[in-house]
Amino acid sequence: MSHDVTEKTSVKEDVEASVGENLEQEKTKKKKSPAKKSIKKSSSKSDFSNMFWGLGGDIVETGIYPLDLILGGGYERGDVIEITGDSLTGKTTVVLEMCAKEHKRGKRIAYLDIENGVKQGILDNLGIPLNAVGANAEENSFFMASPQNFKELEEVMIHLLRECSNPFDIIVLDSLSNVKQFSENLVVDSKDIGLRARQEALYFSIFNSDFKRSKTTCLIINQMRTKLTGSGRFMKASEDSTGGRASKHNYDIRIMMEKRTLLKRKEDTLSTVLKEDEESTPFGCVSKIYTTKNRNTRPLIPLNIFVIFGKGSSNVLFMDEVLQKFKFYTVKQGGWWSFEN
Repeated sequence: MSHDVTEKTSVKEDVEASVGENLEQEKTKKKKSPAKKSIKKSSSKSDFSNMFWGLGGDIVETGIYPLDLILGGGYERGDVIEITGDSLTGKTTVVLEMCAKEHKRGKRIAYLDIENGVKQGILDNLGIPLNAVGANAEENSFFMASPQNFKELEEVMIHLLRECSNPFDIIVLDSLSNVKQFSENLVVDSKDIGLRARQEALYFSIFNSDFKRSKTTCLIINQMRTKLTGSGRFMKASEDSTGGRASKHNYDIRIMMEKRTLLKRKEDTLSTVLKEDEESTPFGCVSKIYTTKNRNTRPLIPLNIFVIFGKGSSNVLFMDEVLQKFKFYTVKQGGWWSFEN
């Protein structure tokens, strides 16, 4: 009996001792731990510079006078710029001229020629040295490739923007409307327009931040399409560039080029016509150029730009230079008007 009492007493003493130790430890912790209001937070947790693209201000001049005027001086590194319009408005020539001027400044260009329409003669006319052109993204300062669908385009873009040790200053897509949809299950005659629009929107959502982070400007040439809305006598046609709304929201600048006059050569005569003429060959155009969107500055008034296909844009004195060498004909209301020196 006495043995049981002694054992219970020792157990009670052990419990009280352990409880006392725990209480002392808790008091010590409270003394050592600083008050919540005095805890110093790490400054790195408040730094989100990896998500801050800056306020801009470093304007890059294109060197093409009317284009710089409507852009308010130029564009910013990292801008995604769409140049759209009908055929024979000089889109590719203007973009190539921008690239040529930047290449002369020592910048690296990646030209994704989906249409495979840029040849040696054009590059030579614009002053781009042919020994700088090639398909090696690390070595060639004027890289060229022709991805045909969104899978191939994604492969090229991932390398150019994320893997290439020698980054590019400008990436051109010529033209986005010719990039084909991609699916392992589709066959040649598949016409899933919705799939193409979704893939284009996905492309922008993936790479838009890469352009900003790397300060790589993306120039996107696009085509116009006619869209019918309404029905019956209320049906109307409107023109806009290809692609869904998601892609258009991601453009920093949208540039439109509208055909005003087509320049054609026929024998010893230089003619400007407002309609197609199968007997003469177009060699240039006068286009109206304007912006429908510009996040960097307010869009300015439209201007005319004179373009010689494959050679670049000309200044406003171009027509005077032409008149000195050729008979000049223009189509006006009432028939042909002729001018001679």
